[in-house]
Amino acid sequence: MKKAFTLVELLAVIVIIGILVTISVPIVRSSLKSYRNQLLEKQEENILMAAKLWGSKNPTYLPTLNDSTKATLAEAKNGTKEEYGVLVLYYGDLLNENFIEKTKNPVTGEYFENQSYQIEITKQGESYNYTISPL
Repeated sequence: MKKAFTLVELLAVIVIIGILVTISVPIVRSSLKSYRNQLLEKQEENILMAAKLWGSKNPTYLPTLNDSTKATLAEAKNGTKEEYGVLVLYYGDLLNENFIEKTKNPVTGEYFENQSYQIEITKQGESYNYTISPL
């Protein structure tokens, strides 16, 4: 006589597999979401590091005052603002000057746009403070 699984045994196995899948899918989704958010934070850190590198290579455009007067890089370069306490860089500025490569947002899957991030460089005494914020 040939041994085989009964229909009840096969159904029991299918039900157990279904329960395991139902439990594991939300855990995997939350892990992926957490991973993408961590990756986004790392990319923001890289953008900030690129801005610091830009600042070390372009000291003539760094802020000269200890106040809150803002100027964008375009304003600083074309001379419409000569004295300012905060220089505003955008992701696109770093991209255009080859300090960073075009990258995708891991959360949305789309490429960052030129004005996706704003980096503010402020003068504090003799040093500079760099802060990044998404737009």
